[in-house]
Amino acid sequence: MSMTRPQMIELAERYFACVDAKDVEGTLATLSADCCITVETAGVQHKGRDAEIRGMFEGLFERLETLWHGDFRHIVDAESGTIASQFVVRNLTTDGERHEKHNCNVFRLDNDRFGQVSVYMMGVNTLT
Repeated sequence: MSMTRPQMIELAERYFACVDAKDVEGTLATLSADCCITVETAGVQHKGRDAEIRGMFEGLFERLETLWHGDFRHIVDAESGTIASQFVVRNLTTDGERHEKHNCNVFRLDNDRFGQVSVYMMGVNTLT
């Protein structure tokens, strides 16, 4: 099943809304079972939605008090099932440190979910 441009943008923004809500199950629901998330700027890869990726998000949500992703700019190629999303990230750690980044994710569809996410992150890699 191919998705339209608006559907792909909705899926990307739902992914980020679930991350910001610290909703592990909601975040994982946007990913295929064999999804791979690669933090390209750190050389880190997480394979498998229910194994490594779940653990990555659980750890992230424990380390951060709040997360916010917004000011989105999306470039969508519906024909190839690819969306690049540029955005601002604001995080507050459990230690009270505030961080702001300007990042970009490239998502590739696997049917109606993301099968691959390439993350280009400024500064410290929070997706360890």
